Amino acid sequence: MSIYNTAVNKPISTLMVFVAIMVLGVASYIQLPVDQYPKMDPPYLTVMATYPGANASDIEENVTKILEDQLNSVDNLKELTSTSYDNLAVVSLEFEWEANLDEASNDVRDAVDKAMQNLPDDIDRPTIMRFNTSMMPILIYAITADQSYPGIDKILDDKLITRLNRVDGVASVIISGAPERVVYVDLDPNKLDAYNLTLEQIGNKILAENKDISSGSVKMGQMDYTLRVEGEFEESDQIKNLVLGTQNNKTIYMHDVAVVRDTIKDITLEQTINRGNGGVLLITKQTDAILMTAAEVWFLRAEAALRGFTSENVKDCYEKGITVSCQQWGVNVGDYLTSDATPSDYVDAFEAKYDVKALIKVTPKWDGGASPEEQLERILTQKWIACYPEGYEAWTEQRRTGYPQLFKVFVNNSGGAIDTNIRIRRLPYPSDIQKNNPTQYSALKKALGGEDNGGTRLWWDTGRNF
Repeated sequence: MSIYNTAVNKPISTLMVFVAIMVLGVASYIQLPVDQYPKMDPPYLTVMATYPGANASDIEENVTKILEDQLNSVDNLKELTSTSYDNLAVVSLEFEWEANLDEASNDVRDAVDKAMQNLPDDIDRPTIMRFNTSMMPILIYAITADQSYPGIDKILDDKLITRLNRVDGVASVIISGAPERVVYVDLDPNKLDAYNLTLEQIGNKILAENKDISSGSVKMGQMDYTLRVEGEFEESDQIKNLVLGTQNNKTIYMHDVAVVRDTIKDITLEQTINRGNGGVLLITKQTDAILMTAAEVWFLRAEAALRGFTSENVKDCYEKGITVSCQQWGVNVGDYLTSDATPSDYVDAFEAKYDVKALIKVTPKWDGGASPEEQLERILTQKWIACYPEGYEAWTEQRRTGYPQLFKVFVNNSGGAIDTNIRIRRLPYPSDIQKNNPTQYSALKKALGGEDNGGTRLWWDTGRNF
């Protein structure tokens, strides 16, 4: 009862304790990073073993049970479940939450190595999979086409996926459900018997012919040139004319014993989009990629309050944005919030003609008596710094508001398409769209409302803030 007596007899001390807890809670909330998909490693591992040609019963008896016997001895294992399919065994392991998954992965790998000596000789080596939230897609696009649907996989791969993979923070771009090109070789068993050929001979022949082979090097003067024989098939018709052998002085070709079909892979799971054929584009982020910083949220709240969208205090949100940004990068905010300093003039290290006077006149210190335009400039200037390394986000904000004020280019090579005073406003559409799909390009250009160049403003780039 002493704790209750102390709380009643010393109300001021009790109140101070609760105030301290509230302050710590608020401070922790402010510093809490914001991420739509935060990094998390659930304590699960999966072992997958492929045994081609085996049915589910054989998989259970010859693969699954052997793996279970070895994996049951792994430390911190909470639950083990397994499923046997035709050609495939899947063993799922759930560990205690406090378990170290790196160590658990090593233990599972050792257990699989021990089980290998008892598994069938022709089984593929089991694969260990570890799931984490970074594997979840952050963007999912539904994609369809009419006339070009059979080739949508190649179109996306050539025109879109390569460019998306170059975007900062993107880990992978995956196509799911889109048609895939495949070449089938349908063999006629009766003709194989007639020509005394086997399935293995056909497979080995295709494998041997479809290869690029290094053939040494040639020295010419002081240079060495590597020689390479290109043997990979470029067209499916080349497979039809493969020579398989001779019989009774007659050459046997592939088309004598098989039908070669260059077509779309057989669909096992059909996917439709708006009642039409289509595919799905899945984009995943890098594990440590930053989607949105906590500081950016505070500056957004500051701008929303400035525009009258919320009743929050603009100054408080602004200063919290700066403070959280400094904390994110391990910088002491010090007296920055009360600083009256402005950026220095730019002095070129090589030619004085490139020297530029500083354009930004606002200081980090908040000025409650300034105009809304000047206050917005303060918010966006500090947000530009806090957005690092999100270059696209920073450029978007600068185009939307005009802040921070940036130096103009000395040499404008746009031929008048881009105004030097307002700088580049957008990236033109890829030239492939205009060449390969003029109808779509015309519709995009019409929606743009101007020329397809870097000088045309987008619909949200109005050039005014209030």
